[in-house]
Amino acid sequence: LSYFDGTHLYEHRDPKQGYHPEWHSYLFNYGRNEVRAFLLSSAEFWLDRETTEGHRDARSLYERALEVAPDAPQAWAGLGLAHASEVYLGLAKDLATSARRARAASARAVEIAPGDFSALLSHGRSLALSREDAAAVAPLGAALELDPSSSLACSTLAGALRREGEFDRATPLYERAIRLSPRSTTVYHAW
Repeated sequence: LSYFDGTHLYEHRDPKQGYHPEWHSYLFNYGRNEVRAFLLSSAEFWLDRETTEGHRDARSLYERALEVAPDAPQAWAGLGLAHASEVYLGLAKDLATSARRARAASARAVEIAPGDFSALLSHGRSLALSREDAAAVAPLGAALELDPSSSLACSTLAGALRREGEFDRATPLYERAIRLSPRSTTVYHAW
C-alpha cells in the first residue's frame, strides 16, 4: 500500500519513522484515520472467512487497531464478534474464555458508544452465543431499532427469544430475517 495514491496515505512521510529494512517495506502510520479504517476493514474481511486462521487474523487486526485507538467502538465491537464467532464455530481452544472475552469487548464497545448499531449487535450476539439470552434481548432489540433491515439482528434476537421460550415473538422475527436475506445460511441456521 505504500504510496498507494501517489501520497504517503498509509505510511510515514519520513522513511526513518516507518521503514523496516529487513522487510524492505514501509510501516503503517497508525496515527492516520485511513490506516485505522484499513485495519478494521481487513479484520472484517478475515472475520468473514470461517477458518481458524481467518479468525486469528481478524482478532489480531482488531487488537492492533485498539493499540492505536483504544476508544474505537468499531474495534471493540469487531473484537467481540471475532471472539464470539470463534465460540460459535468451535474454533476457540477454550470456549469459556473466548465467550468471556467476547462479552467484555462488546460491553466496552457499548460503553463507549451506547447508541451504535455495531456495538449493540456485537454485544447482543456475544451474550446470545454465551447463552445469556435474557440479557441479549435488550441490546439486540436496540440494534434492530437502529437498523430494521439487519437480518443478522433479526435472526439473533429471534434465537434468543426462542431459547427463552418466547416463540410468539421469535417466529415473526425469523420470518422477517428470511425475507431480508433469503440466501443467508446464518438466518436459516438460526431457525
